[in-house]
Amino acid sequence: FLEQQYTTTDGMRLLEQLTPESLNTQHISGRLWEQYICPQLNALLQPIHTATPLQRAYYLRFMAFVETEHMLAKVGNTTKEGSGVASIWNDSVEEKRQTGNIYDNLSLAPITANGKEVSNITLLFPKQMQADTSNFRTGDIVILYPYSADSEPDARRTMVFRATITHIYPDRIGLELRHPQTDERVFLRPQTDRWAVEHDFYESSFSALYRGLHDFLSASKARKDLLLTQRAPLQNTHLALQGDYGTFNELVLKAKQARDFFLIIGPPGTGKTSFGLLNILKEELLTPSSTVLLMAYTNRAVDEICSKLDEEGIDFLRIGSSLNCEERYRSHLLKEKVQQCDTVSDVKALIARTRVVCATTSSLNANIALLTMKHFDLAIIDEASQILEPHIIGLLSTQCNGRESIERFVMIGDHKQLPAVVQQIAEESGTNEPELHAIHLTDCRLSLFERLLKTYRNNTSITYMLTRQGRMHRDIARFPSQAFYGNALQTVPLPHQERVLPPAPQGTKGIEALLLTRRIAFLNASTMENESVVSDKINKTEAEMIAATAVAAYRLHANNFSVAHTIGIIVPYRNQIATVRNAIDRYGIEHLHDITIDTVERYQGSQRDIIIYGFTVSKPYQLNFLCNNVFEEDGAVIDRKLNVAMTRAREHLVLIGNALLLQLNHTFAQLITFMRHERSYFNISPDTYCHSEFRIPPM
Repeated sequence: FLEQQYTTTDGMRLLEQLTPESLNTQHISGRLWEQYICPQLNALLQPIHTATPLQRAYYLRFMAFVETEHMLAKVGNTTKEGSGVASIWNDSVEEKRQTGNIYDNLSLAPITANGKEVSNITLLFPKQMQADTSNFRTGDIVILYPYSADSEPDARRTMVFRATITHIYPDRIGLELRHPQTDERVFLRPQTDRWAVEHDFYESSFSALYRGLHDFLSASKARKDLLLTQRAPLQNTHLALQGDYGTFNELVLKAKQARDFFLIIGPPGTGKTSFGLLNILKEELLTPSSTVLLMAYTNRAVDEICSKLDEEGIDFLRIGSSLNCEERYRSHLLKEKVQQCDTVSDVKALIARTRVVCATTSSLNANIALLTMKHFDLAIIDEASQILEPHIIGLLSTQCNGRESIERFVMIGDHKQLPAVVQQIAEESGTNEPELHAIHLTDCRLSLFERLLKTYRNNTSITYMLTRQGRMHRDIARFPSQAFYGNALQTVPLPHQERVLPPAPQGTKGIEALLLTRRIAFLNASTMENESVVSDKINKTEAEMIAATAVAAYRLHANNFSVAHTIGIIVPYRNQIATVRNAIDRYGIEHLHDITIDTVERYQGSQRDIIIYGFTVSKPYQLNFLCNNVFEEDGAVIDRKLNVAMTRAREHLVLIGNALLLQLNHTFAQLITFMRHERSYFNISPDTYCHSEFRIPPM
C-alpha cells in the first residue's frame, strides 16, 4: 500500500493519514491483530508520522526514485538498448546479440556428478564468438536454458536454471547453480541441442534500499540532522596524531579531528586507497579498542583494499560471496571463518574481536544484521562518489545498542570521475521541492559525497583534496589538470613521471617513431575510402588505426610486455570492441589477443602504461552519448568520461578520432587545441598511418 502512495503528488498528505486502522481493510480483529499486526504497523508508521517536513520530503523523494529504478530494472529504459529484465522476452535474439545481453549457441561440457548433486556447469563458446563483446562479468547472476539447434533461444519455452557466473575464459564460461540439482539427468539433452545464458534479476537488492530509507527515518535526531546538513559537523582540535605518516600527516590529523565525517577528494592516481584510506586506518587502529568498517562500491575496489591490508599484515573479515572475491582473500570471508566455529557464541565472539571489516555497500545492505550487533568507531568509504544516497543512507542510520552503529565516517571519492549507473534521466531524477534544493539535493542520481561536498567544499577542516598523483607522466597529466582540476594536480614525482624520451634510433619512422617521440598524441581519423558503414557504433577506420598502434606498441615492448599492464584500449561501444579485437587478431600476435578492450565505464579504477582511446563517433548526434556525463563547476565544464579515459595512462596516451566532428564539442575542441599547441596533433591518412609510411617531425 505504501509503495502505491508515495509516488503521488499528494503522497505526504496520504502518509500523514495512514494508520493501522486505515490499513486494516479486511477488518481483522482479535489477539493476532491487537498483539502482533497492529503494533508492527504502528512501529512502521511512527517514524513517518514524527518526521519533520524536510525528513519526510527526503524520504518520499528517494522512495519514488528507488521505486522508479526498481521498475526500470524490470521493464527497461528508453535511453539504453536491451535494458531491463523484460528484454529476455521482448527483444529478438539478434537485438540481444547486438546489445551483448546473450551468450547463445553454447555447448554443455560433460558433467561428472558421480552420484552427487550438480552445482557447477561449464559451457563452451563457439569458435567465432567474442566473449568481450558481451555485458557479462564474473559474479553476474544469470539464467541458463537449453534449446533445439534448429530453433532460436527462447527462455519462455523451456526449463530455466538460475546461476552465477564463476569465470569467463576465451573458450568457455563457468556457472554455479543457485539451486544445485540432485539429479544430473536434467542436463541430459541431445548432442545437437544448444544452451543460452541471459541476465537475471535480484528482487531483494531493492528491498534493502526501501528498508534503508526507513532506517534513516528511525535514526537519531543528531544523525538525521547531520545527513540533512541541519547541524554543522563537529571537530575536536585537541586530538593529536599517535603515528607519523610523512607528507600525509595533515590529512590524517584532520580526518582524526573530524568527529562526524570527513571528505577526501581523490583525483586519478593520487593514492586515495594506498595512502589516504590506509594511513587513516593505521592511525585509528593505534587506539586499542577501535574498530573500523571499510566499504567500497565495487568488489574490485574491496579486493584492492584487501591487498593493502594484506601487505601491512592487518587482519580483517570480509563480508560477501566467494564468487566476487579474489581467491587469495577468500580465507578472510565470514562464511569461511564461520565454518571454523562450533556454536553461535563462537560466531558472535569472532565478530566481536574483529577490528577491521571489509565489504561492498551492497553486501553490507544484504547483511545489515552485522551493524545491529557490532559498533564501529569509524567507517571509511572508498569510491564514495559512485554510491547513490539510498545505497549508503541506511548503513549510516542503523543503530546498535542504542547508538549509531557507525560513529563517524570518512568518504573518499572524486565527483569529477564517473558516477553510479542510473536508469533514470535528469528529467526524471531531478527534484522540485524547495526544501531539498536548500540542502543541495537537486538530482537523486548524485551521491551523498557530492551533496555534502557542495555544502562544505570551503570548510578545510572537514574536506581535503589529494593533489600529488603518481600515475600519469607529467605530459599526460597536463590537460586533465588544466581542464578538470584547476591546475591543482602535481606529479609525486616518480621516475616514470619525469622520464625524458630518448632520441629515436636513426631511420625510425611511422607509429614506432610516434610512440618514441610523443607522450601524448591525437590522430585525426578521416574515413577510409570505400569503407562500408555497418553501424554507427562501428568505426572500421579507427579500429584499423587502433590495431596498428597496438601492434607497434607491442613490438617496442615485446621484451617486457604484460597483458595486464602494458596496453589498454578504450572505446565507447561494445560493437567497436569486437571490431578492434578482430583487427588486432589479423596480425596474428597471440599476446595481443588477451589485452583488455573495454568501455571507459569498465576501465574506471584501472591503469595501463599505454592507453589507446578511440572516440568511434561518426555522426553529430553521437556526441550526446559521448558527453552524457558532463557538469559545470566554477565555470569549467567537467567531462567525466574524457577525464577517466585520459587518466588511465601512465606513460603514453594515444587519442584517435574525427577532429572535425569532435570540435563541435567545447571540451573536445579545447583538447584538440591543446594537442596542436603541444605539437602532438597529426593529420595522417588512415592508410598511410596503418602502413607506418610517414615521418614524425621533431619536438
